[in-house]
Amino acid sequence: MYGESAGIAGTGVFGYAAANSGTTYSVRGKVNSPSGWAGYFEGQGYFSGDLLVAGRLISAAGGDLSGSYPNPTAVKIQNRPVSSTSPNPGQVLKWNGSQWAPAPDEIGSTTSYWSTNGNHIYDNNTGNVGIGTTTPAAKLDVNGTARVRVLEIIGADLAEKFPTTETLEPGMVVEIDPDNPGHLRKARGAYNKRVAGVVAGANGLSKGIILGNLEGSENHTPIAMSGCVWVHADATHEAIDPGDLLTTSDTPGHAMKTSNPTRAHGAVLGKAMTRLEKGKRGLVLVLVNLQ
Repeated sequence: MYGESAGIAGTGVFGYAAANSGTTYSVRGKVNSPSGWAGYFEGQGYFSGDLLVAGRLISAAGGDLSGSYPNPTAVKIQNRPVSSTSPNPGQVLKWNGSQWAPAPDEIGSTTSYWSTNGNHIYDNNTGNVGIGTTTPAAKLDVNGTARVRVLEIIGADLAEKFPTTETLEPGMVVEIDPDNPGHLRKARGAYNKRVAGVVAGANGLSKGIILGNLEGSENHTPIAMSGCVWVHADATHEAIDPGDLLTTSDTPGHAMKTSNPTRAHGAVLGKAMTRLEKGKRGLVLVLVNLQ
């Protein structure tokens, strides 16, 4: 079949199916060759209605499917039911195992959605992706248990959020507050056996894992209890060298080198990884390992 039109608004081939019901085709092509094409377009293609390509439906009309079909729950595409979810203009619907539903790579939608067997993935167009939640609060928000073979984290320490009884800065050494159960405060005194860790995030070193993100703890302080973290240190009386064990000092919130092994038992914060000269105060990179 060949059609040609030389007019600036002409039609080379026109097909028309006049029936008001039934599965009809105004133009239909079929090819048996695995390398052939049932239809071939050189140039733009225009579709005023929905387009089904490779098992996916692109909705042209948008809105409630009932606007395009008499009964969205009864409508079937390729003999499969369509979700009653209202698509957006240009939205792609994908077969999820039980029905046609919005696909994660839909076009023109503000919220991508994919569902199968009760599992849901959402992209709320804010840069956050949620699994099992429609309101993801992070780049990846999983409402449930995540299982991975290898988890690579860009960060340096393991921290947990704790309520504190005073304002703390990143890098400060903290202790268990004896007057407020479950709370922490700035460490006080040398060789303090209540030492609990270091406020994470000093000197631009980001946290790796944060525990204790329970409801109501959003504003609590993340305390590094393991891993590398920058710590405020006091070398007024003795220099700190890489490999030295550190404990609390008489300067509140600061660490110092341990020089008395007997007193250090139970009060060791960790091991220094950088040097701080005698007579100075400053930040020291510490491998936190409470002992």
